[in-house]
Amino acid sequence: MHIPDGFLEAKTWVSTAVVSAGALGYAVKKANEKLGEKQVPLMGVAAAFIFAAQMLNFPVVGGISGHFHPQTILGYRSIRSDDCHLHPFL
Repeated sequence: MHIPDGFLEAKTWVSTAVVSAGALGYAVKKANEKLGEKQVPLMGVAAAFIFAAQMLNFPVVGGISGHFHPQTILGYRSIRSDDCHLHPFL
């Protein structure tokens, strides 16, 4: 979501930043373990799809807007799958 400055307390954004950093570290570790050389270009195509889908914004409340998060589905699918096929469909 996109929110105005000062909307969240420091304890909220600091704790979410810590959780995000941990999740990012885990994702990088898993990607290094599972991805082959042929899957890396597919990641670029998936990133382009994610970027385009995130351009669709919608208002939520009080000056806050949200947007789609297809990277969540893609990331979940790539970590969950034993064969690690990278595509946005479950």
